[in-house]
Amino acid sequence: MTILEMDVTRIVQVYVIQLGLGIVYLFIGWSILRRDRKRLNQMIAAFYISIFIGMVFNVIYAPLESNPAVIILHLLTDFFLFIPSVLLLIFNLIILKSQKIFDTKKQLAVFLSFAILLAGMAFIPGGITIDETTNWKPLWSLGFVLYVFILATLG
Repeated sequence: MTILEMDVTRIVQVYVIQLGLGIVYLFIGWSILRRDRKRLNQMIAAFYISIFIGMVFNVIYAPLESNPAVIILHLLTDFFLFIPSVLLLIFNLIILKSQKIFDTKKQLAVFLSFAILLAGMAFIPGGITIDETTNWKPLWSLGFVLYVFILATLG
């Protein structure tokens, strides 16, 4: 499907709103890193940059019609849009408990645990349907929605 074959609302949503917000988030993340590269700044900048990466994957897969590629890119989009919640959690824990108590090992353990749980989205059978019957828009199954909502609540 070319961009001209997509409905106008999807074009505006994906290529104007989401890509525009993604670029703003990239600018914010880059500005934070440019100011100072302390661990706390890296964590909050990673939050913004991860959202940008998720938006870029969304822009890439929106016009595609190859079912396996679209599903993989959608899962990558979801991963990079949900992983910032744990980055924000780690950022808050560093502020709350200091970097000495919540050290790099604990930060990495929390991040990797959440990332592994998030990668579990790919293994939910029938979790996402994206094909011509859904007009190439993602349709999440109830099990997938519950899994993602539970993870989002934990993060």
